[in-house]
Amino acid sequence: MAEDTLGAALGRLEGHLRKDGAAIGYLLRPGLSREELYAALDGVFDNVPAEVETWFAWHDGAPEVPEDEDFRDETWLPNRQHLLPIRWALSQRAMLLEECSPELSYDSHTFQSHWLPIVGADGWWLVADMRGPDVAPVHQLWIQDGDWREVAEPSILSMVQAWNTAFEAGRYAWDRVAGCWQDYEVDPDHPKVT
Repeated sequence: MAEDTLGAALGRLEGHLRKDGAAIGYLLRPGLSREELYAALDGVFDNVPAEVETWFAWHDGAPEVPEDEDFRDETWLPNRQHLLPIRWALSQRAMLLEECSPELSYDSHTFQSHWLPIVGADGWWLVADMRGPDVAPVHQLWIQDGDWREVAEPSILSMVQAWNTAFEAGRYAWDRVAGCWQDYEVDPDHPKVT
């Protein structure tokens, strides 16, 4: 079932994250008010798409991990994706602007100044395009080879809908014993979590 709004889709996602006691469902940070978000982005972006406002109003990401530690299972989405708090998103953006500058990148593949990382993983990010008034297309940046996909999803809503579809199809389940997500598309022989 397709949701009409990003808020509804995020509500469904949170239900999936809390199902079976997945730790991240209970560790998500409180959302940001519009004023808090705009204060954080002041001087960085001239525009904030409505989808980005909704995204950070839902939750200000998952708990940050100390710089000397790797991501922790309990703060991940499936596929070791980490919902970035705004402070960390801006820090990642600054690092990517420096590391993916035109002088250092491959061909024309550079991190764009109008992108904001919203999800981080091991060597790749999902970034929101901040140019639109309402919709924020989501690009996928792979730092290992300086490559990026033109558009991974046409909007944050479609990205969240795709995650919900994967959960509802039974692709992911939280394994309480192992304390991590199981991905049944990648590891179909793993015993199903009950």
